Amino acid sequence: MKTRFEKNLRITGDLMLYCHHHGATELNSNIVEGDGVITYTIKAFPVDLSDGQLNGLIKRLNAPRQKEIEQDYWELMGES
Repeated sequence: MKTRFEKNLRITGDLMLYCHHHGATELNSNIVEGDGVITYTIKAFPVDLSDGQLNGLIKRLNAPRQKEIEQDYWELMGES
């Protein structure tokens, strides 16, 4: 990616699309960067997720970083 901010926007956009796919009609997002930590806040209402779907999402969002796969993904998206 060209900048860290663009990468953050894509991540936030993907999370908002996920919420919209699950029924959200009201969406708000916030990105806070500081001290080497980036915090994303997505508020979505209403969202129709089962406990299993929510736990699966949390597990995927907290997966360890895989730089090799990440680089391939960004190249497929047309970024280097």
